[in-house]
Amino acid sequence: EYKFKSLKYGNIKYEWTTDKGIVYIDFHGEVKEENPSENVFYESYTLAYSNNMAGTLTAPFEGKHGWYFRNETNSAIVVTIRLSGQYELFK
Repeated sequence: EYKFKSLKYGNIKYEWTTDKGIVYIDFHGEVKEENPSENVFYESYTLAYSNNMAGTLTAPFEGKHGWYFRNETNSAIVVTIRLSGQYELFK
């Protein structure tokens, strides 16, 4: 999983690719909460199987946004992500 933080309406340009093969992805965001509960609210933007994706996200809320990648093959797959815009890497 790869996440970044953004303020509400932050504009982030993204592109990711795999070196080979297709992965399952869930591109989603989690609302920032002062006292997070066990059941954190999240919104999925895209659920798909792909080997690449590019676009722009205008964050609908302040919080963490990013991708969950799942490789369903028996071979290693490298995912390369490129970001630009108004974001901070989640640590």
